[in-house]
Amino acid sequence: MLSTFCTLLWSTFSSGHDVPWVVFLSFPLSTVIESLAEPFAIISLRHGIDREALSTLCTLFGHSVLKQLLTDGSAYVMTFTEILSLKTQAVYDAVEKVGSLVARIVLAPMEEMCFAYFSNTIRQNSKVFSKSTDTGESLIYNFSTVLHATSVIGLVVSVFGVPYSPLAVSMYGGHLLYDSGGAILLSLYCVYLSIMAINGITECFAMASMNNAQVFSHGGFLLISAIAHLGLSFILCSYLNAAGFIVANCINMFFRIGYSWRHICSFLGNKSPSVTTVLPTFSTIVFLFFALMATLFTLLVSWSKFMKHSERARIGE
Repeated sequence: MLSTFCTLLWSTFSSGHDVPWVVFLSFPLSTVIESLAEPFAIISLRHGIDREALSTLCTLFGHSVLKQLLTDGSAYVMTFTEILSLKTQAVYDAVEKVGSLVARIVLAPMEEMCFAYFSNTIRQNSKVFSKSTDTGESLIYNFSTVLHATSVIGLVVSVFGVPYSPLAVSMYGGHLLYDSGGAILLSLYCVYLSIMAINGITECFAMASMNNAQVFSHGGFLLISAIAHLGLSFILCSYLNAAGFIVANCINMFFRIGYSWRHICSFLGNKSPSVTTVLPTFSTIVFLFFALMATLFTLLVSWSKFMKHSERARIGE
């Protein structure tokens, strides 16, 4: 009935009336045929699909929606609350696009490969952790090595990314982006990328080792995290402007890392790698600290000269 009404409405207000009657009547006829077939489709879906598999599919779909909400939560807050000016939103969007290139080009393929390796190894050796085997030891060793390398590389990126962010912002967007606070946002985003990389590895291992009930429980955790993330983003943005979004993302990533690490320790038991083995060593931290001090000093000297040269160029113009 509805399709017939829509067809008559279309024929009344449409500008073209040279449509054959066979084509014109095919629309309501096809709708009637589809409505007759719909009960059989519902019956086949009810009895032809495993309910447990359907529940798992819905849970994974919910995971993707919640992760999308966690990823783009700042955009939703900026759009629906108008807590930031359009200029500040443009600066944040420009910095986020630069930082997201690293996430798409480097982090996303690495997470996909790690998840494929962890999932295949755990599924092929479902009882690998009940006894000491070479495959189990190799999996734990590779997981610890990848996580340790990720934390070290992330720390290096933070050490050199924070002091050189003003230079990168000036080269990318000029003085307009630099004067609008883009350097501070890019510095925070470098730290956020390092935390995101660690979360990606831990979450890959956790998701690869979860059963259906644990996946459903993880979905509940993501739901709570998404709600808390939106509220935290709004509160921090009120005090820190656009930088509050990045700080809220970092805090959310820390909680997700903690949840995944708790599951990993429960799954591996006494074979769980210690925190000291996956974090950078003390000597690495000391060397990188001196590297940070050196880069900050050299940047301070060179940046002051660069700003003086820019001011002279402006006066000359």
